Amino acid sequence: MGKGIAGLVLAAGDSKRMGVNNKLLLPFGKSSMIRTILQKMIESPIEEVFVVLGHQHEILREEIEGMPVRSINNPNYKEGMGTSISAGVRKLDSLGYEACLLCLGDLPLLEKGHFQRMVEAYLTNKEKLAYVPFYNGKQGHPLVFKRPLFSRLMDLKSDKGAKRVLNEVNDKIFRLDFDDRAGLADVDTYKEYLRLQENDVDQGARISTKKERNQAAKLIEGKDFYFNDEGLMVLMEEYHLKRGYCCKSACKHCPYGYRRSSMP
Repeated sequence: MGKGIAGLVLAAGDSKRMGVNNKLLLPFGKSSMIRTILQKMIESPIEEVFVVLGHQHEILREEIEGMPVRSINNPNYKEGMGTSISAGVRKLDSLGYEACLLCLGDLPLLEKGHFQRMVEAYLTNKEKLAYVPFYNGKQGHPLVFKRPLFSRLMDLKSDKGAKRVLNEVNDKIFRLDFDDRAGLADVDTYKEYLRLQENDVDQGARISTKKERNQAAKLIEGKDFYFNDEGLMVLMEEYHLKRGYCCKSACKHCPYGYRRSSMP
């Protein structure tokens, strides 16, 4: 008999839509986004937790150091989420796990209880192949897949996600209903990040006002950054490396050795 159910967190993306080095390193509560969701999963009745890394994998590995989590490196992460799902499930398959609880890394509002309900559904409804949560009628995360679906998940490529596999086994899905929005509240923009901090998970957009930018600055105190014309945050260090001069009026004293006089 194989092992039970393992948790698999996808954390390989490059946060392009936010314009930040890695959104999973942003503060959330008393920790970072990635540590928050991993800790909740660790506390749930899951046998072992894995995380798929790609973009800035060394920095993220350092961030989660000390946590009872096993990391899986996906060198093909730039090709899309499908490659991360494939890499992660391939590892679980090789270790003999019977099921996989799959979750995005940018869903920090998920609680231990969400993961627990998904595991309980898997344990008590053995005739099904996949277990899917719905939040006020909308499909979200985390998702549970049994071993018979592992081969299909391992075949995923580019930006094809797990929804493709779910569509193929629609009659074998067990549905769970939740009355919150935690499994829908992923973070792709700074407005969404601000609203998560305020526990307001309505759909948002990019930060566009000075007030919102100031709010974001307070939340990520100690991080030197500026906002570009699209309202995306760019860390000053990255900006300097690419442009070689200071970030206009965003700072009085450049922490990276550039002087304001070197600005264009």
